[in-house]
Amino acid sequence: MDKQINQLINEWKFIRGLNLDILAQLNDEQLHLTVGKNVGTLGEQFRHLVRVEFQYLDAIKTKTIQETKGINL
Repeated sequence: MDKQINQLINEWKFIRGLNLDILAQLNDEQLHLTVGKNVGTLGEQFRHLVRVEFQYLDAIKTKTIQETKGINL
């Protein structure tokens, strides 16, 4: 079990690192671009990724899933 958890954590760190690398390369103008209809800007997409990460971490710590309405970063 610990081996599986460690593998998941390492995979998450790798993917999170890729996201951070992409984010570091984008300027303010690029963060305001949209990638498709009804999708939001790139900046909003990255903010959503962070919000979901916090929600998952909170759920792991508390062993409960909280209502997601009204969560702002």
